[in-house]
Amino acid sequence: MKEHIYKYKSSKVLLKSILSWICLAMQIGISILIVFNGGGIGSLLVVNLVFLIFTIPGIIIHLNYLKNARNAVLILRYNTISLTSSEKEITLNTSDITKVILHEGPRGSRMPWWNYSWFELIDKEGQSIKISCYLLDISDFWLDSLSRKVSSKNLVWEESLFPIIK
Repeated sequence: MKEHIYKYKSSKVLLKSILSWICLAMQIGISILIVFNGGGIGSLLVVNLVFLIFTIPGIIIHLNYLKNARNAVLILRYNTISLTSSEKEITLNTSDITKVILHEGPRGSRMPWWNYSWFELIDKEGQSIKISCYLLDISDFWLDSLSRKVSSKNLVWEESLFPIIK
């Protein structure tokens, strides 16, 4: 039986989260410059407050996606899709999948977490598999030859400012 296995890769995590880490590094760098150039506590607080608005949500999303992908293994077979994690294993028949929901951040956004996304496969019985972009992107899922039995007509797109995995 042919199968494709997708596991957590640190290179993919770095690629997806790089903007959040750059924003955090800029915050630290600018704070150090303000302190060494004799800037006041007020300017230091304002700079840190502005940067925290951008970095905290990105770090929260990063940790959420990391938690969901770190010990997970996604296995695509011709007739089934399985997600195995340290807590559970869920297997869905590809012919029973009635809905594919893609959760993305706002398109065209300038937020550091704009490129985070996850998708959910739901079958007739209401069972679902949640797959973060750290494990597999939706575009890679559609390109995989073993996922062709899942109809793209069942795709629903949901946009949210904060695409956290629930």
